[in-house]
Amino acid sequence: MEKQLQKNWVETDLEHLFNLVYGKGLSVGELLDEGFDVYGANGIIGKYDKFTYEKSKVIISCRGAASGVIHKTKPQSFITSNSIVLDEVSDELLNLDFVKYAMTIADKSDVITGTAQPQITIQLLKYLQFPLPPLTEQNRIVAKLDALFAQLETIKTSMAKVPLLLKDFRQQVLTQAVTGKLTEEWRKGKELESGLSTILQNRNKYYESLVKENKKYGLKVPKKLDYSEYEEFELSDSYKLPEYWKKSNLKNIADLITDGEHATPKRTEDGYYLLSARNVQNGFISLNNVDYVPKEEYDRIKKRCNPEHKDILISCSGTVGRVSIVPENLEFVMVRSAALVKFQSNTEISKFIEYTLRSDFGQSQILKLQKSTAQANLFLAPIGKIVVPIPSIIEQQEIVYRVESLFAKADAIEKQYETLKAKIDSLPQAILHKAFKGELTQQLDSDGDARELLQQIQELKVTASKTVKSKTNKTATKNVKSYSEQD
Repeated sequence: MEKQLQKNWVETDLEHLFNLVYGKGLSVGELLDEGFDVYGANGIIGKYDKFTYEKSKVIISCRGAASGVIHKTKPQSFITSNSIVLDEVSDELLNLDFVKYAMTIADKSDVITGTAQPQITIQLLKYLQFPLPPLTEQNRIVAKLDALFAQLETIKTSMAKVPLLLKDFRQQVLTQAVTGKLTEEWRKGKELESGLSTILQNRNKYYESLVKENKKYGLKVPKKLDYSEYEEFELSDSYKLPEYWKKSNLKNIADLITDGEHATPKRTEDGYYLLSARNVQNGFISLNNVDYVPKEEYDRIKKRCNPEHKDILISCSGTVGRVSIVPENLEFVMVRSAALVKFQSNTEISKFIEYTLRSDFGQSQILKLQKSTAQANLFLAPIGKIVVPIPSIIEQQEIVYRVESLFAKADAIEKQYETLKAKIDSLPQAILHKAFKGELTQQLDSDGDARELLQQIQELKVTASKTVKSKTNKTATKNVKSYSEQD
């Protein structure tokens, strides 16, 4: 490693530069709301009425998952025993920010021991190799790194707005879509049929076919269709619909609104998927953290609630209002924390209905209709009251096409953002590597040689050590004399 060092740099054991000291013990119960900052294993954890160090110190976390994390403390801070202090003998010979950067990039794998409970001991840490340049070069490197990292933070702050902007863009697209503004120009000059009439006719034919084939559908199959009167729901003036569009409550256009199993299903390690509200995400079904049921449970639950492709799922307990279509070729059953809105009689409209429910138009209604006790809940009857706009079927299809096209563009931007973010997140390490390879700053002969600096530090350490021993001996002598006089 010596040959990789820059000219006039020197590599030395950490113990040759610092007095390595554990912080002081302090329990969580002793922390206060006000006082001096207290540094634990991973940064500031609270306040205390005393501080252990007057000046800033570089510390390394030495216990738990944060072992190896580097911090530079604020002046007048209390450092707990979960960190080791790199206590320099002179703040005039070392730039603490340089120390922080050097320790951050240092390979600490050999000094971290333990698996279940990682830790670092002074005995191992003292042999960690530290690259030491002359002081003027330390200062120059720090100035360059500080400037680069400040620019990086500015970029990160700006980039952090991108996901929020994309989220807002998607919501605006949905609102424009389900209020007719997205297809306003497209409608001009067209004679369009009533979408609601088409939906109700399809729904009627579907039920007639079910009766003829003697199929059972859910727990209850209506003997006749119940087209209830439209129930008005107070909607914002901003949700004004085109004149020819109709409005309907969800219960009047859905085949069935039900929820998943109410009793606790028998779960297994594998088998058929058992979904709950947590698996229903906006626009997709997440199979992370999913439960399973055996075939006999699957068959039993499916008789009551049978999710099919193009039906709609709504999370209705806890985090309420996430909406997704049931995807193709996914076999599953559900628990009651998710609701199922069936659209087998009108599968061509289900994507438009999904977008309606995901839009502010639908979400504002869900927010008003949900009940909140210990946690938020959306029950089946209120789901049926949700008002949905009904354009013609052909316009619904045009709207879905336009939404998907705009979402695809947003997805492409989001993918570019994630790629760029990953690169930016890796920049600090890359920048530090360049800094310690001498590629960020110019080396000057006038900087001197770090060997001379190391010698000065070691001489100060020896002097400081002799001073401490002298004080210790004087105290011991004084105590012995005191005891002798008592005798």
